[in-house]
Amino acid sequence: MDNRLASSKYLGGDTYSIADICTFPWFWALTAAYNAQEMLGLDSFVNVQKWYQECIARPAFKKAKDRMAK
Repeated sequence: MDNRLASSKYLGGDTYSIADICTFPWFWALTAAYNAQEMLGLDSFVNVQKWYQECIARPAFKKAKDRMAK
């Protein structure tokens, strides 16, 4: 995943796509539930970290997260 993201902003290319829509929730849940950043050593995957930050900055994610908090 890190290698793929080294050559593009998102998993499917330079635009947010179904690949990101399908992958991000699993990744987000894993990091939230198990502190995977530390457990899996995700800090060493720079491109995955950039992708993750791009995904959580999306307005749709913020809106969904706000709805889940209610």
